[in-house]
Amino acid sequence: MQTAQPSSEQATHKWWIAVTVMLGMLTATLSITTVNLAIPKMMTSLRADLDTIQWVVTAFMIVQTLLMPMVGWLTSLIGSRNLYLLSLGLFTLSSFLCSLAWSAQSLILFRIVQGIGGGPLQPLSLAILYESFPPQQRGMAVGMFNVATAFGLAIGRIVGGYLIETESWRATFYVSVPFGVIGLLMAFLLIPRLTDQSRRPIDFLG
Repeated sequence: MQTAQPSSEQATHKWWIAVTVMLGMLTATLSITTVNLAIPKMMTSLRADLDTIQWVVTAFMIVQTLLMPMVGWLTSLIGSRNLYLLSLGLFTLSSFLCSLAWSAQSLILFRIVQGIGGGPLQPLSLAILYESFPPQQRGMAVGMFNVATAFGLAIGRIVGGYLIETESWRATFYVSVPFGVIGLLMAFLLIPRLTDQSRRPIDFLG
């Protein structure tokens, strides 16, 4: 008995999903990479010392790391599509708020919010690719995702350095906003609701 072959429309749709999640990760990696370069300018502009300004990076990393293990539980509550839209939307909004920060403390607060949005993006993107591609193509899809992530990390330093020198450190945040908005629209239109929505209890000990 022959298995049903996917239609050409379904085959095309999975590649659009791949482009969508790669654009979301490009949005995140651009912001993450450029912030480190902007620290000296932030210190001068916001009149912050090193002990304070280092929390712009540290607070984001802590919150992002804490959110990653919770992705499975959060997905069971609201679904991967909704969680992806919420995470990317929160990351994009907080990027814009970071560009408007009026003090080191406000910037740290907005970076915490950005970490909440950015934490689930990578594991969610991989889960969406895993569901969208057949088993024989998942390795290729993940490889493309890793290339897109590496590309964002590579050009982030170039773009960030240029923006810091020609504009200001605030540009390192709002440059990712257009990518985030486009990624949100594409995700809303293209990412389907995935099938596994069984609710799992949270592992409090873990």
